[in-house]
Amino acid sequence: MHKKAYLNESGFLLRAAFCFVIWGVIVFLLNRWSTLQDKITETYPTRRMQRLSAPGILIFALTMTIAAVDWIMSLEPHWFSTMFALIYLIGQILLTWAFMILIAVPLSRHKPLDALLPNERLRDLGTFMLGFVLLWTYTSFSQFLIIWGGNLPEEIPWYVKRVEGAWQSVAYLLLALHFIVPFLLLISSRIKARTRVLVTIAAGLVIMRLVDLYWITAPAFQHDGHAHIMPHWLDLSAPIGIGGIWFFIFFSQLKRRSLIALNDPRFEDLLSGEGEHSHG
Repeated sequence: MHKKAYLNESGFLLRAAFCFVIWGVIVFLLNRWSTLQDKITETYPTRRMQRLSAPGILIFALTMTIAAVDWIMSLEPHWFSTMFALIYLIGQILLTWAFMILIAVPLSRHKPLDALLPNERLRDLGTFMLGFVLLWTYTSFSQFLIIWGGNLPEEIPWYVKRVEGAWQSVAYLLLALHFIVPFLLLISSRIKARTRVLVTIAAGLVIMRLVDLYWITAPAFQHDGHAHIMPHWLDLSAPIGIGGIWFFIFFSQLKRRSLIALNDPRFEDLLSGEGEHSHG
């Protein structure tokens, strides 16, 4: 009952609206200033983006914590974890690196990005992705170890649902394809330099992020005491529909916008550094 003051329908809707407004304002301003910087030689749009982005990262982390608690953890209100929102945020960052690789590798084969995205920089993206694979694994295992070791009746049933029956296979799948395989492949600089392998790993991690989200949420709707996997048609249509809208907007913007930062005051330094590197 003491959680009712926070976990109620009115509070849920207000917090969701608040988060979407904050995210929308940040996206609108950054997109507007980025477009403006491409059109003018003055550098104040870049300075504005810098001043917004630093606190914007903190604001995004805080609002995403609210969203993770409301949208996912509240599905089972008796369970709680102080690490859950952090794990969810790390998963989002990992998904961002994976998606960045999926976009950057094809674009690196064409001008003007072929000079800006050599194999060395693509390999660096793979290193960042490896870092967040390890961070996701560390925080996820730490949460599991603390809850399992504590053996508290309010917390342990959450994991019992997800490591028994058919869900146990999904847990092993996450362990194998969300950690072990990416770790063994990305730890090698030689393998990371192969763009086809890097793209395959990134695509696999995008899929495993969806599997992880399903593994977290779907068992919360099973109340018959049986651990079985029976996907609802919305489990597939919702990410396809929402993702389709997002991809349509993203690629529409990609076609209309410049692929390089026009008039950015740091861009000439980047080009000169690339030139010195190539001549060296």
